[in-house]
Amino acid sequence: MRVFAAIDCGSNSFHLLVVKVDEANQTWEAIARDKEVLRLAEDDSGSRISTLAMERGIDVLRRFKERADALGAERIIAVATSAIREARNGDAFLERAEREAGVPINLISGAEEARLIYLGVASSFNFAGRKVAIVDIGGGSTELIVGTATELLLNRSVKLGAVHLTAQYHDHDPISADGYQEMLLDIHHGLQPVTAEMRRIGFDVLVGTSGTIENLAAIDAARQGAECKPGYEMSYAHVREMERSLRGMSYEERLDVRGMSPRRADIVVAGARVLRTVMDQLDVESVQLCDRALREGVVLDLLYREGILADVDHAHDQVRSKSIREVGARYRCDLVHGERVAKLALAMFDQLAGLHGVPAAYRDVLEGAAVLHEVGQLVSRDIYHRHTYYLLRHTEFLGFHDDEIRLMANLARYHRKSLPKKKHENYMEMSFDHRMVARRLIAILRMARALSKSRTGAVDDLTLRVEGNRVIMVLHAAGNVDVELRSAQEKAEVYAKYLGVDVQLEVNPLGLAAAEVVS
Repeated sequence: MRVFAAIDCGSNSFHLLVVKVDEANQTWEAIARDKEVLRLAEDDSGSRISTLAMERGIDVLRRFKERADALGAERIIAVATSAIREARNGDAFLERAEREAGVPINLISGAEEARLIYLGVASSFNFAGRKVAIVDIGGGSTELIVGTATELLLNRSVKLGAVHLTAQYHDHDPISADGYQEMLLDIHHGLQPVTAEMRRIGFDVLVGTSGTIENLAAIDAARQGAECKPGYEMSYAHVREMERSLRGMSYEERLDVRGMSPRRADIVVAGARVLRTVMDQLDVESVQLCDRALREGVVLDLLYREGILADVDHAHDQVRSKSIREVGARYRCDLVHGERVAKLALAMFDQLAGLHGVPAAYRDVLEGAAVLHEVGQLVSRDIYHRHTYYLLRHTEFLGFHDDEIRLMANLARYHRKSLPKKKHENYMEMSFDHRMVARRLIAILRMARALSKSRTGAVDDLTLRVEGNRVIMVLHAAGNVDVELRSAQEKAEVYAKYLGVDVQLEVNPLGLAAAEVVS
């Protein structure tokens, strides 16, 4: 049995999930859960994490790590969502989390948050051949998703969270008529473009997940004298009646409502209004409760990505590759050329694994940089590598964390012209470990691009072997490769600088078996 942990650093609360994985039987189960309400998103401007919230957050992370370590977790994967993503001092929190609590946190985009929620829901909800719509109301944002059991069709994040909305509009207790009307209009206009897209795609059932909807379901179940458990179904009529009654109550009155969580009594009105509006705009009669969400998705994403659990439907292990190609199409780059560069770069990465020592998890990052290294030409052909860095750094990629996107952008930035320097802020903002990874992968990417210099695809493939401090690189050629040979010789010095080996180039005309050349 192997043990892993996930920490969800949300806008309203932090969650810990520890799971035990049985690789032989390809199963997993939760062995511990914990939760702490922190309200990082309490400031209605969303601009800063307060000093108190930051200190409490670091303390909670320390405690979560201690518990995960005590249970034998070999990996702790932590992600941060909208509050930290948007706070001016979010970087300071991330730095302290790693330094003081020993928990590196991956910053994820709203779209990636939605994808991971979908992954968590898909692990427990019976899709039964249906299209399923999912709503997740958090503290800082609401995620809206449509998918089947094997395909994600839509994933959107809207900046309408229960904590932010409460801070901005809940001006009196109970909320004033003016505050309520302003909040209603903000929610309506914010959700409408996404719910319209969901209706165009179509779906068969609406599923709700995470704390706000769980609490509303608990209140409804208490009113109906029913048991609130996964699969519990709330009718639109009941959601509408709950929202109407809750908004007319004071905080103390809401605390006395059966089923109410004391930690949500202050923000439940905004959360109920978001859910009611979603159901209004989607024209649905009910919403079903699911007990899995982001943290389960984080764990499963890791287990699928590293092959610990088999992704039998291949629904999730291709998400990074698909996202790379979608970005390339969006920026109208030469994908044929990018794919050729990627093929050669990945051949070097795979065959030289013992030399470069870069973990396999970075293979997709190299692939992304190779496929997309010319996207900056959309802006200008002059210094396009710098434009490439900017575009990739500010693009959402599904399946990639923020640090991985930063690394990908830097690899593409240095595929030509100058090598990284300490005065380059884009390079120095990476962690030391990522700078070391970057140096090795930059050498590979530069050589792969050199071997595609003529853009004819003359170098079809590579066979490599290491002999002492020398790499023998056999080019399987489909035509004249003089241009590629000259270009590759120029890039050989980067191999020597960053990989510590010399390069010897040989040509194998296609038709002659590779084994005859390298034996």
